[in-house]
Amino acid sequence: MRKGFVGFLILIFAAGCSGNNQQTEEIQSDRKTENLVVYTMEEDLYADQAVGNFQKAYPETEVEVRKLPYDDLEEQRTAIAAEFMAGDGGDLYLNADDYFDDLYKMQESGLMEDLMPWFREDPDFSEEDYVDGTFDLYEDEEDCFVIPIYSGFSYYFLFNDRLQELGMDPAEAEDMEEMIRTVWKFYEKYPEETAFSSHSPYYAGPEWLGFRVAEGNLEVFDSPVLRQMEELYKRQVYPEGESILTYDTEQSMREQEEILRGERCCLGKLGGIFQLEEYIRMGGEEQATIAGIGTDDPAVSCDGENFISAGSGNKEMAFELLKMYMEEVFHSAGTTTVNKEANKTLMENIRNQYGRDQVVIDEKTYPGLTEKTFGKLEADLDRMAVYPQTSYEVSGKYREMMEPFYTGEASFDRCMGEFKEYMGIYYSE
Repeated sequence: MRKGFVGFLILIFAAGCSGNNQQTEEIQSDRKTENLVVYTMEEDLYADQAVGNFQKAYPETEVEVRKLPYDDLEEQRTAIAAEFMAGDGGDLYLNADDYFDDLYKMQESGLMEDLMPWFREDPDFSEEDYVDGTFDLYEDEEDCFVIPIYSGFSYYFLFNDRLQELGMDPAEAEDMEEMIRTVWKFYEKYPEETAFSSHSPYYAGPEWLGFRVAEGNLEVFDSPVLRQMEELYKRQVYPEGESILTYDTEQSMREQEEILRGERCCLGKLGGIFQLEEYIRMGGEEQATIAGIGTDDPAVSCDGENFISAGSGNKEMAFELLKMYMEEVFHSAGTTTVNKEANKTLMENIRNQYGRDQVVIDEKTYPGLTEKTFGKLEADLDRMAVYPQTSYEVSGKYREMMEPFYTGEASFDRCMGEFKEYMGIYYSE
């Protein structure tokens, strides 16, 4: 679990404030400068481009970009949190979900600037250009303290013949309870095999079932479906009481190739919009099914969460740079984002790439994709609403407290009960 000093700092800070507005006034920085300090991750090339464009437009404003290395992130996050809480940190934080443990708690403590007034002053801005949920990740009011850039679908690519062998209609593959029953049937028939790869079992956590940390809807943890999912996760990942989950890259690639070549007895694999070549290699529309996972709509988590410090002495320029950064990602990233027009362009490119009679992959020819696939993907994009990934603070604690259930040392009810007690404390602090 990536739980560090920042969580301690946040809780102490939160205990001393009575509301966002009051706390924002208390942490206003005395620093009055035309310069900007920006934090992001070391491989963020979009930040380099955005800063270059910004410097051309505003040469009088100097920008210091502090890039954080992935291999030293655990130590770095403590220092960043301490600086930020002391008012000596940056003005703009890009991809902040990578190096802060709990953005929700930080927001509740008044540490972030409300971005909505800034957006609304922009004549080119319209909320209609963004997918649902973009501006209210951690609350459902008129404010927006954290804004994401990326969105990510969770799909499974499934072999039709294997589903049918187990008595399941592939058209029902997006029914989670039906899929849970089918995965159990797989293990009953093939107890020595794994239904999916050893690094990506069939799983939907609390977020996929509707839990939102800002809403405090803890009733999700009493959901029968969550219980069924956790029991299945235990069977998949802890078959003998010890985890077989692996993040070994070489093993993962080897397993994936075996699945794609049809050499493994399994149900399918985890996939996404950008793994359509894998879907095609599995037999495409004739032999495989694309199934989303989630309670109602497709599960669309987001990342690349960004904010401006409420203590910044140069919020106007920080917001200008944030806008340039968002535009750079929307037009260059080649992935799904929170911008509808960028996603539309992306789907057009995918259609052009795979919507042919024949598609050549690794010198082998396969049938291309049709409206059956593109229509589904576009419909999912049209109706998606993003949600934040649960903070490291909460998600790490959840996994830690469920571990005794997975290993067979404690019952599900005991572990879940202790976790809900923890969440009661979490919300009270």
